[in-house]
Amino acid sequence: MKNLTKIIIAFVFTVAFASNSKAQFKANIGVDLGLALENGMGLIYGPAAGIEYGIEDNMGITFQTGYDIISVDAKGASASIIPLQPGFKYYFTDNESGLYAHAQLGFTVYRTKVEFFGISSSASKTYLSYSAGGGYLVNENIDIGARFNIVSSNGGSLEYIAVRAAFNF
Repeated sequence: MKNLTKIIIAFVFTVAFASNSKAQFKANIGVDLGLALENGMGLIYGPAAGIEYGIEDNMGITFQTGYDIISVDAKGASASIIPLQPGFKYYFTDNESGLYAHAQLGFTVYRTKVEFFGISSSASKTYLSYSAGGGYLVNENIDIGARFNIVSSNGGSLEYIAVRAAFNF
C-alpha cells in the first residue's frame, strides 16, 4: 500500500512539473472525508490525488485515486479502499472557476484486516466502482466537490457519500 501511494504521488508531481502554465493537464492533491452508508461502518477519510486533461474549455477527462481508511465498529477489524477511477468532468462555465458535474467509472481495491487473539488475517479484492457528483472550482487552484460512490461486490456493495477538498497545480 505504501509503495502504491508513493508511485501515485510521484506520478502526480511528474505530470504537474512537466506541464507548463498553458498546458491542458492539471494535477491536484487533497483530502477525502466521507460517511459509509452501511451498518457497522462509519467515517471514511484519507489523502487523494488526481489529474485532469482538458479536452474543451468546459470538459475534462479525469483520473482520481487515494487511500481511504474506513472506520469499522468491530473490535480488531480495519478496512481501507484505494479507488482507481477515470472519469469525465463537465464545467457549466469554463474550467477555471464555477460549478461542475463529475462522473467516474473504475476499480477500487478493498482491503480488510482482522486480528483475533493475536492472530491477524487480511484480504484484498478489486471491485468495480462508480460515482457521480459535482463541485465548485473556487478559483483555478481550490476545488471543493461532493459525490456518491458505489463499490460493487459479489452479493452486495459499499455505498458512501464523500466530500473532497483539493489544491490544483
